[in-house]
Amino acid sequence: MNINATKLVGYLLLAAGVIVIIVAMFNAYNVFTGNRNPPQVMVLESIQVNVPAQGGSSGAAIELFSGAVTTKLANMLIWYVLMVFMMSGGSKLAGIGVQLLREIKVALKGEDSSRIVSM
Repeated sequence: MNINATKLVGYLLLAAGVIVIIVAMFNAYNVFTGNRNPPQVMVLESIQVNVPAQGGSSGAAIELFSGAVTTKLANMLIWYVLMVFMMSGGSKLAGIGVQLLREIKVALKGEDSSRIVSM
């Protein structure tokens, strides 16, 4: 691969990584501000606790969290983890692109130490 093709691939990877990061951040922002609902990955039931009644009779069930709240919380957590994973992948893509764009200089030591080789 010649130097121009390497730089082109570097710029493309850098741009793709930055785009992935921006899209993931935008999607996460929209979900957490309530502009958009997270994808429905799972549906959970209400969290209830049985409280015994006085006199030995069967107690009543008290609902701590409704099913809608627990479902939304779980789906938002899964969405957050997915978006962090996507941002991490975008960061890796951009990092590879930057490494391809970076100019490598090698200084030779020895008798003719004034030469610097660029790649």
